[in-house]
Amino acid sequence: MEREFEELTIEPRGNDYVIIRVDGDGIKTELSLSETNVVFLGRLAPIVARRIVASKMPAGSDVSASVATPAKNFELNSDLHNDLVLLKIRDEFDVEFVFSFGPAGSSYLGERLIKWSDKVANAVKPAKQ
Repeated sequence: MEREFEELTIEPRGNDYVIIRVDGDGIKTELSLSETNVVFLGRLAPIVARRIVASKMPAGSDVSASVATPAKNFELNSDLHNDLVLLKIRDEFDVEFVFSFGPAGSSYLGERLIKWSDKVANAVKPAKQ
């Protein structure tokens, strides 16, 4: 995380996509990716980001490292067969994350969300410095 970059973009090019990185000296690097590569990269990036953040934590620390994305809003729906509950969460940049749960899993998630919300709401807040 020490190295800075100026710009990182993904743009369509023909039937593929290109990741374009321009470093601080203006040197451009391009990597061509298929649609499948881009979709997989979208799933892989959060995993790698969590590993990077976790690796920066001091050994023996009792604080867990995480990368939390603020949620702007959410939608609930079901799949075409009404077998799954679909949870779509939209972040501050309007990026959508869609998760699916069976009915039992979504009920469990709902119960746990209520319990954790109550716990956080009633927790003693540390003094801000």
